[in-house]
Amino acid sequence: MKVLLVSGIYPPDVGGPANFIPKLAKHLVNSGHRPTVLTLGGKNSSNSLEGYKVIKIKRNLPKLIRVPLVFFILFFQTLKNDRLFSNGLYLESACCLLLTKKIGTAKIVGDQLWERDFNNLRTQLNALEYSRQRNYGFKTFIMRKLLNWSFNRFQRIITPSELLVELSSIWKLSAEVSFIPNGVELPILNFTEKKYDLITVSRLITLKRIDRLIEITSKLDLSLAIVGTGPAEADLKILAKGLNAKTSFFGYLDQSQILPLLKESRYFALFSVHEGLSFALLEAMAAGIPPIASRVNGNEAVISNQIDGYLVDVDDLQICSKQV
Repeated sequence: MKVLLVSGIYPPDVGGPANFIPKLAKHLVNSGHRPTVLTLGGKNSSNSLEGYKVIKIKRNLPKLIRVPLVFFILFFQTLKNDRLFSNGLYLESACCLLLTKKIGTAKIVGDQLWERDFNNLRTQLNALEYSRQRNYGFKTFIMRKLLNWSFNRFQRIITPSELLVELSSIWKLSAEVSFIPNGVELPILNFTEKKYDLITVSRLITLKRIDRLIEITSKLDLSLAIVGTGPAEADLKILAKGLNAKTSFFGYLDQSQILPLLKESRYFALFSVHEGLSFALLEAMAAGIPPIASRVNGNEAVISNQIDGYLVDVDDLQICSKQV
């Protein structure tokens, strides 16, 4: 079977879909299928990697050029494939499914409207409160309608979070929604000397609350390793320098480079305001690194407090510092 995998991000981008899509593509190849990945990237390119093709469309093109280009390429790729799996670019994918009458599945890992407003400091509501509100601005109202229309063009929707199943009912989606947890491979464990007190692996955006993590480690004079890139990176480096924090920024690393860093760290930290089900958290726990994580739905789904990790209130600096 020929399967088109669609995502807004792909390595060297950082984030859940960029972690998941390559793993899914490799699994499909090993199962005898022929996947093709269509995504956004730093430049237009088409490469064959480990048995599958990756088509990248330049992300930074002006929208008036990028959107029609994405649709044009996606439409013809949809025609050439038997199934479509979307982990992003939902509106474009939905339009192509409608026109081609092909079968599609979508994976939803968050509420992108809430994430946009939270990262831009336009709301302090959590994801559930944000979806339940009735006073959306006109632009957000229209975007919610478009997203819901897009999701309803898919035959099936999967999500790694029970919270997102609840959100989908608030959005009144008609497509079938299934909860399927993320999973990771278990590495071979051995003792490694610890170089860092804490490590976090994440996209560097506001809702990950890495600023709070830097503040706490600075206050406690702990060393911190930060793996990942994102729009908040420059501000976080300024904050760490201003606090004289013992913080090391590693930027983007592939999985083979991350595992040794995890083993060299005492604890894994994830202070997000929201999580579906973090691959980075699962990979740290699989590597035997105890997690310290925020009390949010996705983290609470895998951590039993003070048994296999610690759940903290990241807004309470005193209590959070005691746990760390």
